[in-house]
Amino acid sequence: MKEKIEKHLVKTFSELNLKWECQRKYDNINRCSFFEINISISSPFEKLLESESVQSRITFIKDPMNISEEKIILNIGGKKYETFQSILTAQPETLLGTMFQDRNKSMRHPINGNEYFFDRNSEAFYYIMEFYRTGKITLLYESGKVTYKQLEEEYNYFQIPFNKSAVICSSALETIRNNFNTLMLAFEELIIYCCNNLRNNIRIEIGRNGETCIAESDNRRYHEESLRKNCLLKFGVHYMYHTLNNMQTQIRDHLVKKFSDLELNWGFSSNDSKIYVSISLSFGNIYKNF
Repeated sequence: MKEKIEKHLVKTFSELNLKWECQRKYDNINRCSFFEINISISSPFEKLLESESVQSRITFIKDPMNISEEKIILNIGGKKYETFQSILTAQPETLLGTMFQDRNKSMRHPINGNEYFFDRNSEAFYYIMEFYRTGKITLLYESGKVTYKQLEEEYNYFQIPFNKSAVICSSALETIRNNFNTLMLAFEELIIYCCNNLRNNIRIEIGRNGETCIAESDNRRYHEESLRKNCLLKFGVHYMYHTLNNMQTQIRDHLVKKFSDLELNWGFSSNDSKIYVSISLSFGNIYKNF
């Protein structure tokens, strides 16, 4: 079935240009056969950071915090969810978006003032409500309360456009964007910390095994509690290593531009076990203002 698996993955992660290699090999020592699988993904950096699923776009017609707007209570299988009419009508192609249009008021039949009952899965409706609030379809990992099949049935019932492949791929892209943005903010925080303490040379070592070290140019390690709490050190080392390895050019360009007054210089090198980053700053332009 490896051909079917390959076809499914390549299609699902088409935006990541996924490539799959599967070879059957034989272990002479243990006298057993096994499969060696190699999966690689690649995509232009701009596409990874800027691509946006159509499902993730939402425009609120009214301000949901407008206190003059009446709340709507959705009673789903006995569990009540409160929201505003504008939240629902912002998605006019869906069941609830159509139902709560002003022109369809005569078709609505509340059971108690502004409460409407639906004999549907109350636990799965949490994800339906998240779609109306954020405009994004949440990727569900099966739990004891709601299964993937049940959620898909609820999306279909409430007429929410659902493309499984698009949702999975969108989730992967969102993870990449979040890791990149988090790492950029961590470097910014580290540079600002060094400016506050008039330290203009930073050397960072990130190892595959989880060891991370921040030092000055003379290799004297920083031990201050505030620095050890820096989000660069709290950032998952595994993600930091691979994010830097693949996107260091973009991170460098961002930091050089953001800290242009400090004439930031970025150095980068790596081997099979570690990544080395050096950052130097110049305070000359700052002194000119005095």
